[in-house]
Amino acid sequence: VKGKLIVYISKSSGHFLKYRTQVKFKSVIEEPKEATNPGGFDYKRYLASVGASGTVYLSDFSEIELQGSKGGGLIQQLGINIKNK
Repeated sequence: VKGKLIVYISKSSGHFLKYRTQVKFKSVIEEPKEATNPGGFDYKRYLASVGASGTVYLSDFSEIELQGSKGGGLIQQLGINIKNK
């Protein structure tokens, strides 16, 4: 599948991915459910608003194969570095 997904990796893995790192992995893509309560938070709509079509949950960092990094602009890198600190 090519496209945007929200990928969750177990926090206990202790690894972080750099901004715009390309990865490869095998997993089941979960389609988010719509809001069940009227006026409640609609996760499916939220994901669509950020351009993502589903979520993936990985329990271990070893499930990921790093493919390389596209880097990014200086301002983007600075913002990411500030956020990470």
